[in-house]
Amino acid sequence: MCAGYTDIGLDAGHRQGGYMLKTLRENLKVLSQNPADPYPAIIKRLAGKRDAACFEEPLRRLILAMPYMIAQLQNWAEESGLPSRHRLLRGFALAYLNHPEDVMPERGVGLFGYLDDAYLIARVYHLTMQEPDWSGQRYHIDDEDLARNIPAWLGLARRLAPKETARIDDLIEDVSRGREDAISAALTKSTRPSRAVMRLARSCA
Repeated sequence: MCAGYTDIGLDAGHRQGGYMLKTLRENLKVLSQNPADPYPAIIKRLAGKRDAACFEEPLRRLILAMPYMIAQLQNWAEESGLPSRHRLLRGFALAYLNHPEDVMPERGVGLFGYLDDAYLIARVYHLTMQEPDWSGQRYHIDDEDLARNIPAWLGLARRLAPKETARIDDLIEDVSRGREDAISAALTKSTRPSRAVMRLARSCA
């Protein structure tokens, strides 16, 4: 969730989309550099002190890569065109990012609250890059290093937050079925925040 973030996936102006991505990058950077942000403490609580290092930096990189994955999805849509399934998934991911309520709300958990958004964006990015565009060609990938890291980051997110990521996977499956109301229905289902994350927010208050 990103307050004020408009859905550039629904063919809004490229300039506006660029401004919103810049704002998102700046917001994430501020959170990641805030020494009072509870992100490290939450990772330690979920993973344990011994294993926290395996998760903390890779998942931070996943969250910070979110604007770049969104930009890549935008480029693919403009340059190659997206098949209908990919358009639906992209539209849902960006609508979810802008939705006021989601699986892992940021209230009280700071940067960690973007993990569900980043996981969803990364899933859509990864699904799209693995399949051909309208012409049957593979999409051009602007950042090969980012693309190579996505599977490992997704795996770590599933290990750290299995229930939350499973819920997002279910939402992706719902949208993939392609019903006309798929996006609005999935957003309605996503408004029940994770109880575990809410407990973390209270304990970090």
